[in-house]
Amino acid sequence: PPLVLHVKGDLACLNAGLKIAIVGTREPSEFGLTQAEKWGGLAASRSVAVVSGLAHGCDTAGQRGCLDRGGVAIGVLAHGLDMIYPAASRQLGEQILAGHGALVSEYPAGTPPGRNLFVDRDRLQSGLSAGVIIIETGLTGGTMHTARFAREQGRKLAALAHPAELAAADKSQGNQRLIRDGDVTALKSDEDVFRFIDGLQGNPAARPG
Repeated sequence: PPLVLHVKGDLACLNAGLKIAIVGTREPSEFGLTQAEKWGGLAASRSVAVVSGLAHGCDTAGQRGCLDRGGVAIGVLAHGLDMIYPAASRQLGEQILAGHGALVSEYPAGTPPGRNLFVDRDRLQSGLSAGVIIIETGLTGGTMHTARFAREQGRKLAALAHPAELAAADKSQGNQRLIRDGDVTALKSDEDVFRFIDGLQGNPAARPG
């Protein structure tokens, strides 16, 4: 865990209730975007906070879906809290704060984004959550880092199982590998998502410190 966690917003959301991370590639398919937004809304309907990194694509779609249903979201940043990167996510960051959520970072104000900092952020996304849902990922990239950290931290992992017509897509290959590993729950339907969330009740989220 980080020695210090800087928080902007409602501190209570970090220590109350269940949290899940919804993460994935910055360049998802339309199917992936749709599922991320819908499943973020399903989490909100179960009063589960959604954690992600405010990156383009799957991350922001999951949090938008959560906020649209009146849920609470937590954004984990790879830089100081005096900015939001990418700039296109500024409005989403404001919505998170307005919805009693929080933006968090282990870096002080004035720290710019950096490649290694994004990897560190990935470990916080899973660390703050009881479980991680992977929407879409290739065989390499930040989302696979998050999956690795989740395993190391003892978090439960789930991944979108693509329909047959999308099985050859690049951004489904990481999902397929994770599911083949055998310790990742395949999510094919909304009911699967609800079962995954319900199964997390006995797996408490980590607390920062």
